[in-house]
Amino acid sequence: MKPPMRRWSRPEMPLLVIISHRKSDFYRPDARHQEHEMNVALSGEAVYRLCGAEPVTLAAGEILLMPAGTIHAVEVRREFRMAAIHIHPGVFGAVVARRGRERQMLERLKTWHEPPPWRKTIAPDAYGVLERLAEEAVVEQNRDAAARRSLMDALAKQAAVLFLRLMLLEGADEASDQATRTILAVRSWIDRHFAEECSVDGLAKRAHLAPTYFAARFRQVVGTPPMTYVNERRLEQARLLLERTSHPVKVVTWSVGYADVSHFSREFKRATGLTPAAYRQKTQRPQDAK
Repeated sequence: MKPPMRRWSRPEMPLLVIISHRKSDFYRPDARHQEHEMNVALSGEAVYRLCGAEPVTLAAGEILLMPAGTIHAVEVRREFRMAAIHIHPGVFGAVVARRGRERQMLERLKTWHEPPPWRKTIAPDAYGVLERLAEEAVVEQNRDAAARRSLMDALAKQAAVLFLRLMLLEGADEASDQATRTILAVRSWIDRHFAEECSVDGLAKRAHLAPTYFAARFRQVVGTPPMTYVNERRLEQARLLLERTSHPVKVVTWSVGYADVSHFSREFKRATGLTPAAYRQKTQRPQDAK
């Protein structure tokens, strides 16, 4: 018999965060609830039993994603400190997805009736953000202060976006070895520094790996070669700048990391089918050109 569905957070709040320190003899029997949950392991180790699957060990640095309705029990083997971030499915109505796979996942996360399966992941870029988000939410959700709801809404949306991204992360449940952690850390660095000079040799040096091995492992973990990933991030940012600003094309070129306007224009047209100027004319609304 399935345990009853529970709504843990207060009805007026879209997000509930619990940071707990559980001793080694802690055990919680099967439970399930209407909210999506991210369990962020801060220290120690625990074992989760999920929907009849083999026991799943969660250790420091790892994140367990449990969509709404997931039946789960937890047993602590070594003193375990964790942040449990509960997100109501209604929050996902405020999230926008562009690509087909993203949209499909987003629709499933808007309800608890047919949720996607759970996932375990290691994502260094998301881990730090989630830890800070949890700490801020724990303080704010218990304050009787002006604009508390607005801030909690913003934190809930940020958590929802991260949940969506992590659910889509390729090979998320396989990312457990040190080399994979290193590759994900380099990918996180690219996400923040794509406008800087990037090369396979430079990225491999950052990962402390041989360039050939780094390139092969990056493609295996991320799904694309490293420089393809860099160009995708640059072109994604270029599209946003062309849509939302009136910066000249040469300024957009330099802003996203290309040194040559002609090279940028060729890459942009190859990716979108349009020149930068034509793309801007097609997508930009008059009030966006500021």
